Amino acid sequence: MFVTCIVSFGNCENATLDLVLILDQSSSLISGQPNYDNWNDKMLGFAASVVRAVPVSPDQTQIGLMKFSDEADVVFHLDNYTDARSILEALRGLDIDGGDTNIAGAQFGNSE
Repeated sequence: MFVTCIVSFGNCENATLDLVLILDQSSSLISGQPNYDNWNDKMLGFAASVVRAVPVSPDQTQIGLMKFSDEADVVFHLDNYTDARSILEALRGLDIDGGDTNIAGAQFGNSE
């Protein structure tokens, strides 16, 4: 799993990382999922595991988040949160908007 690779990568005490999580929020994720399990457990669960796996601070790892379907939506920028707890709290309140999958739109549609 990706998160395991980050944690076991080696001695990175002085490394810095700017990480933007890009989450697919298209309607196909929740189709037939009355409890939104794919969104809540899989997407947000993955995002939370990444946040927990890295040292979040202005001097080490900064994390931003973007959602996409038909259009890209910047949820928060790299400098909005300075600790893991704040990012995890923001993730808990994050809802899915739905729409069609448009990966190209996520890559090129929002250059904020």
